[in-house]
Amino acid sequence: MAVLLGAAVVALAGIAGGAWYFVGANRIAAIVSNAPIAARAGHLSIVVLPFTNLSNDPSQDYFADGITENLTTDLSRIRNSFVIARNTAFAFKGKTIPVKEISKELGVRYVLEGSVQRDQNHVRVNAQLIDGDTDAHLWADRFEEDLVDVFRLQDQIVARLANTLGSELVKAEAEKGTHSGNPDAIDLTMRGWAILNEPRLITDKSGVPKALSLFEQALALDPNNVDALVGAAAAERDEFQYGGMDEKPGQIAKIDEMLTRAIRIDPSNARAYVVRGMTYRSTKRNREAAEAAQTAIRLNPSYAPAYAQLAQDQNSTPAEYPLAIANIDRAIKLSPRDPEMARWHWIKGKTFNYMGRYQDAIRELQAAMDGGYGVWPVYSYLAVAYGYLGQRSEAETALAQARKLNPKLTIKWYRARVEEPEVIFQGLLKGVRP
Repeated sequence: MAVLLGAAVVALAGIAGGAWYFVGANRIAAIVSNAPIAARAGHLSIVVLPFTNLSNDPSQDYFADGITENLTTDLSRIRNSFVIARNTAFAFKGKTIPVKEISKELGVRYVLEGSVQRDQNHVRVNAQLIDGDTDAHLWADRFEEDLVDVFRLQDQIVARLANTLGSELVKAEAEKGTHSGNPDAIDLTMRGWAILNEPRLITDKSGVPKALSLFEQALALDPNNVDALVGAAAAERDEFQYGGMDEKPGQIAKIDEMLTRAIRIDPSNARAYVVRGMTYRSTKRNREAAEAAQTAIRLNPSYAPAYAQLAQDQNSTPAEYPLAIANIDRAIKLSPRDPEMARWHWIKGKTFNYMGRYQDAIRELQAAMDGGYGVWPVYSYLAVAYGYLGQRSEAETALAQARKLNPKLTIKWYRARVEEPEVIFQGLLKGVRP
C-alpha cells in the first residue's frame, strides 16, 4: 500500500530549550532561524528550502516561491508532521549554507531543496531529498512539463512532489527504525508500511505477516496510533485478498473495527478510507467501496491512491469503464513514482479486459508483473486476454501460474467470491484444456 499524505506520525522536536508534542493536529513549526539546536530531530521533520529560480529572469521568482510555499503546506498535511514554516525557510533564500548546518539549526531530519527553470512554454523542476544527519542524498527526481496554465501547472508539480515525498520519507524513516536498538511505535509503523509499499513483497509469503507483526508491536506501545491501525487493517486485507479470499474467523470484522477506530480518531485520514474501500471491494460491497474512495478524494484531492481505488470501483458497469481509465491515469499523473504503480497497471489492465481491448490489457498486466505485482489475479486476467486473442498456449500458461499461486482457483470458486462480468469467466474457460 502506498504511504502518502495520510501518514499517522507523532513528531517530537525540542525547540527553544523545550519540546513540542504534536498530538492532535497538523502544524507548520513556528521556529525562527536563530533557534537553539534541537536535542533530537523528530520523526518526519523537514524543511523545504526555497527552490532556486534558474530562469535568468528574476520576475520568475514567484513561480519557484509558489512551489516552495505550496509544497510546505502539502507536507504539513502529513498527520502530526513537523514542517518548518515558510517564513523561517525563506530566511535561507539565496544563501549557501551546508545542509548539515541547516538541519542542526532547525532541528529537522530532512532537507528538501530544488530548482525551477522556465523557458517560454516549458518548465523543468529538479528536487532532491537530503538526510540532515549524514548529508546523504536519499532521493532525486526531475519533472518536465509544458506550460499552459501557470497556476494549474504549479499545483500539478506540487502534488507530484508531495505524493512522491510521502513514500520516500517513510522509506527513510523505516531505514532509521531498522537500525534502532529501541524502536518506538513510530519506528515500527514506518517499517511496517515500508514492507507494504514494496510490491514485490506481496508475492513473498513472509512479507505481509512481517508487516502485520510490526503494526501489532506498534499498537502494543500506542493503541491509538492511527497509522498503525490503518496499516494493520491493510495487512489483514492483503492477507485475505492474496491468500485465497477465504476469511479467517472474524477477520473482516477485525479489519472494519480497526478502520472505524482510526477514522474516529482522525476523521480526515484519506488513507483509512482507501483501505476501507479496498476491503469493501474484496467483500463484494462495491457501492460502499466507491463511496469510501470518493470520501478519500474529498478529504485530499491530491491523494493518488484514492483515484486508483475509485477506478477499480468504477469497473462495475460498462458506462463507467472510460471513467475508470481516466481516474487511474490521473493517479499515475499525480504520483508517477508511486510504490503502488504496479497495482495500478493491474487495475488498468483488467479494465481494458472488460472493454475488450485485450492487447492493451496484456501490456498493462505485463507492466504490473514487471513492477513486482505478480499475484494470482494478474495472471487470471492475463489468461482472459490471451484466451480472447486466440493465444491458447499463453492463456494456459498464465492460468496455470494463477492456480499455482492460488490452488483454490476454479470458475465456481471465483464466481462465489468476486463480482465480474460474464466475459471474464468465459475468457478463463478459454485457458482450460478441453
